[in-house]
Amino acid sequence: RANSVNHSSLSYSEIVSVEHPFKSCCTKTEIPTIEQIQAVDTLERISCDISRKDFFENYEKRRKPVMLVGCNKDWKAQDRWSYEKLIPRFDNSSTWRATIGNNEKLKEDVAWSDIASSMVQNSPFYIFDQLDHKEGKKLEEDYEWPGPIQGGDLYGSLNDFPEDYGSKRWFCVGTGGTGTDPHMDPLGTDAWNTVIK
Repeated sequence: RANSVNHSSLSYSEIVSVEHPFKSCCTKTEIPTIEQIQAVDTLERISCDISRKDFFENYEKRRKPVMLVGCNKDWKAQDRWSYEKLIPRFDNSSTWRATIGNNEKLKEDVAWSDIASSMVQNSPFYIFDQLDHKEGKKLEEDYEWPGPIQGGDLYGSLNDFPEDYGSKRWFCVGTGGTGTDPHMDPLGTDAWNTVIK
């Protein structure tokens, strides 16, 4: 196992040999208490005010998982990403990679009007789409790359990484109980995610 990673040591492969280390479902349905979560959650939390250099040296280079706290406090998304404000932002005929209903597979061409209907009716839906299309690009003005990771795009430096992979920026939204199963991103690479309530 390497102590650090740089772009010259990485290359892209369509074949990922790492098995998924997580079960895609579980047998328990009870929501754990805060105390139960805190007993097993040992992930370090640090302020998003950490410098890029310190973050790189202390976490990224060492591949040490950490949760950055407070990165999204000034984002426009905090106000704009509610159902009420998302519904009128997009053309009803625009299409998104999404599901409508329970246990459906993602489809590439779900109309925004159907998604908006699900939002209004509070019925199950889930969007998991890249922000590469015209409507998706509108969301890019609502957030900023957190300072500690700005300039840290390992995908951009991967040898032979497919150019048609897109922007690598995804928008995920849905009702309670929806979402992606635990998974590993390509080559076990790292991603940053933010939850907007």
